[in-house]
Amino acid sequence: MIERVLSPDGATIAFERSGQGPPIVLVHGTGSDRTVWRSTAKVLNERCTVYNGQAKAVRFSTLERICDALE
Repeated sequence: MIERVLSPDGATIAFERSGQGPPIVLVHGTGSDRTVWRSTAKVLNERCTVYNGQAKAVRFSTLERICDALE
């Protein structure tokens, strides 16, 4: 399920969160989106809280805003 938060500057940040434990943020490369990490997130979420967000210019949000919102 996609979650959304508002950053301090009012931008909407979209991400998927799964698992429990120490946090880890997955960042996709240019030309892809957060779906490339879904199989990896399934393994990591057994030990970590996985934040799988959208990077800059990809549909919902920017990487900088994801990190700010998670602080």
